[in-house]
Amino acid sequence: MIYFLLCLLVSVLATGAVLLYFWTLESTKISSVSIIRSFGAFFSEKNTDYFKNGFILHILGGIFFGLLYILLFRILPIPEEGRYTFMYAIVGMGMGFNHGMLDTLALSVLFPKHHPVEQYKKAGLEIAIFHGLGLIPFGFLMGILYKIFLADA
Repeated sequence: MIYFLLCLLVSVLATGAVLLYFWTLESTKISSVSIIRSFGAFFSEKNTDYFKNGFILHILGGIFFGLLYILLFRILPIPEEGRYTFMYAIVGMGMGFNHGMLDTLALSVLFPKHHPVEQYKKAGLEIAIFHGLGLIPFGFLMGILYKIFLADA
């Protein structure tokens, strides 16, 4: 039970870091990559009252993918000797990159086509790429946090 709670904690921490990345991009006007707003608006069908739905969906998605990453860390043959402890971070970044490419495809092709709010139907490749890039640090953090909290548990 403790192991599962640690898995949830690690997943939520990594998801929180990605949300901070998105918030930084939006608050500095680099990109309008508000995944919370776009996910929330997808289900509320309006660009108001989006926060609760979007936040809950993003946290649940982060937990789901975090648990998937942990499962992969457990089954992949990653060297465990002292000098290779950083390998979890590198493998996590690779998983994040691949996850990001799939999300980029979904966000640039499928998501805009079916989004009920007009603003998100025009979501460009820039937003999809910034979202995809945000999953590389997610994988990095999942690898580091896995090695610190879960690898020897």
